Amino acid sequence: MSANAPEPPGHGNCQNIRALLVHEHAIIRQGLRILLEQCDAVDVVGEAKTCTESLEILKRSEVDIVLLDIDLRLPNSIDTLSKLAAASPNTRLLILTGVNDPELSQRALKCGAAGLFLKDQRCDVLIEAIKKVAKGEVWLDRSLMAAVLINLTRGPFHENGEREKIGSLTRREREIVELVAKGMRNREIADRLFIGEKTVRNHMASIFSKLDVDHRLELAVYANKHKLASADDNP
Repeated sequence: MSANAPEPPGHGNCQNIRALLVHEHAIIRQGLRILLEQCDAVDVVGEAKTCTESLEILKRSEVDIVLLDIDLRLPNSIDTLSKLAAASPNTRLLILTGVNDPELSQRALKCGAAGLFLKDQRCDVLIEAIKKVAKGEVWLDRSLMAAVLINLTRGPFHENGEREKIGSLTRREREIVELVAKGMRNREIADRLFIGEKTVRNHMASIFSKLDVDHRLELAVYANKHKLASADDNP
């Protein structure tokens, strides 16, 4: 079955979150579409059965978030995730999964996922997750959060190498790292620093590269681990 033809980028409210639904079964995609169509903040702009179909849609359409229903235990799941993340770096990936596994969740985050939503949660929680991820936040179920954070902080610390990485940050990048560590979103950071949200995203890409981190949550953990966030300035 081929992917549903995506609607043009200008469809509906331009402020809405443009979502692509990915699942091998049409009935699941249809159920997700019906659910999301009840939310004024989300426009479903396409559906896909396979990774290949998803990539084709991402090439020709503007998509803010991909809802990818996938079993992370399957051998090709991480490869699929990596391909989607590489194909559209500005598109956020929210994984819908029934697997509550901190190690697999961390691998998914490292490969480009912006969040993992456990499918035993309520529909209204899914809508909240979509909105949060679309704003630039990371979504993890509370049962996964603690375990993932512990795993992220267990990495080896090479003092000289980390000093060089941190020293390569510009003053503006240091400011942004500190605000991320305090839990601020891109829009809030832009307002605080009187710069554009696109400029914040560009700085974030540079920070990720310099510090060798893969996502926002890992950056926040890194900042706190290496004391890059002051404790006396609340956002």
